[in-house]
Amino acid sequence: SVPTPMVELGANLLVNPDFEAPILVDGVSGWAVHSRHVAGVFSAQGQDGQAYCSQQNLGESEAVGWVGFAQDVVMAPDTLYLLKGELLYENAVQLHVLVEWRSNDQQVGREILYNVGGIPPDGITAGAWMPFEVMFRSPGGIDEGRIHIWHGVINNQTNVPGGQFCADNFWLSTVIE
Repeated sequence: SVPTPMVELGANLLVNPDFEAPILVDGVSGWAVHSRHVAGVFSAQGQDGQAYCSQQNLGESEAVGWVGFAQDVVMAPDTLYLLKGELLYENAVQLHVLVEWRSNDQQVGREILYNVGGIPPDGITAGAWMPFEVMFRSPGGIDEGRIHIWHGVINNQTNVPGGQFCADNFWLSTVIE
């Protein structure tokens, strides 16, 4: 068999990647609350210390709601990156880890990197921490990426009452090619 080549990684580009510091609206800890809807963001026991969680609460008449947290990271154009972490979720609907590509403080695109597509109204539940890992290449012309971890629903016709996810041990780095 042919041996798998080793991947050489740069330093972790995320601030507070283990979610040990509180997540605040102002993003002082690196991560900021991101919400198109009233959401609870709270700490919980993680794999090795603290994790951070997001809970979604939608009412009967609400059709759209996205909640979670995000972090802006200086990124180079046309560069290979690795993003990995661990997620724990309960009744989650459309849980995404995505990057919003930015240039001069303006969004120029977005890419879903990892998706857990629970189906309303019950969503999907993982009874243990679920690791994920994805490599992706940044497009030309960008200078920043906004890493989002969020969940929510569109056209909430089935009246999803909520759901939550927790995140821990995130890592974002360049891959040296």
